Amino acid sequence: MGRSGSKITERVLHRMARRHWARVADQADNINISNLRTYRKDARELRKHINALIAVADGRLALPRLGSNLTQSPAHSDWVWRPEIWAVPLEIPGVVDTQNNAKIGTQAQLFHDGTHGDLMLRQMRNNSRSDLAPFSLKMDVFDTGGSYVSVVVDLPESALDGLTKNHIIRADIWAQIERPIGTSFRLNIQHGPNSEQILNYAQFDQDHAVVEFDLAYAKIHEKRVEKIWIDLIFEKPWMTQIVLRDVTFSRQIRAEL
Repeated sequence: MGRSGSKITERVLHRMARRHWARVADQADNINISNLRTYRKDARELRKHINALIAVADGRLALPRLGSNLTQSPAHSDWVWRPEIWAVPLEIPGVVDTQNNAKIGTQAQLFHDGTHGDLMLRQMRNNSRSDLAPFSLKMDVFDTGGSYVSVVVDLPESALDGLTKNHIIRADIWAQIERPIGTSFRLNIQHGPNSEQILNYAQFDQDHAVVEFDLAYAKIHEKRVEKIWIDLIFEKPWMTQIVLRDVTFSRQIRAEL
């Protein structure tokens, strides 16, 4: 029997079982004690399997879907993007004793100015109902002998399409950080042989921070922009766990004054 035939058989058996237990429940007041005891034993056994299925299904269905593009980006965005770290499973989900310039998937790298890489990175599946991103990035930083750790994310070519100095590039970051540390974000724009940088500091409110880069203040040639990348910089994060639950980037036209 083919797969469709098996499904039809399963549906028929399910309807028969459902009608059977509905009938038993309706007649429970009149069933003799001996049979009632047997029905109760069978019902409890069945309930155990049903509850196990419901628990697994609720957990899986509550997880953000792989590749989810759901975001909390502001209205009127003409470009929104979630990097692969937070959207899809990485081929290598974890790195231990991370050295400087280590790759994190295909779109990000880890930098630090230490003499050794005493830290661990791991992509983790999000499981909270409030999460929109399927994955988070967990960093356990011990000591690298330096002053900072930075996750550098390359923005895709779609971020450059139609980009003008009237745009604001925005980063939304949801993070859990064990203790207060300095956090800053740097926008880097390569245009021709030159590059421009804009540095902003992040203030987290309820584990959420918004950082905006107004390109009106960037000395760039719009037509020659070749590449954009953003540094997520954590200052002196030693003996600290940092969980980046979601990171999204978006682009909006500045409101006319």
